[in-house]
Amino acid sequence: MARKIMFTISIICILLSLACWIPNIVLQTPGLYFLLTFPISVIGVLCAIKLKNKTLIVCNAIMFFSTPIIIWTASIFDWLFQQ
Repeated sequence: MARKIMFTISIICILLSLACWIPNIVLQTPGLYFLLTFPISVIGVLCAIKLKNKTLIVCNAIMFFSTPIIIWTASIFDWLFQQ
């Protein structure tokens, strides 16, 4: 029973982390909701580590590093199409 709860929490953390990016990427409105990906994904990683589920660990870790990944990608696109 506890494993099922941990699994559900980890999945919900991934989905919440994705939802935090919706205002910035989809709606194009500046907001600081994306900063919530840090604490949410840490909770997801901890639950996934407890489960020893590598897929959930990787998915939550990607969400943790999504801010620098998206900023780096946006900078590259800006640099490429600036000319």
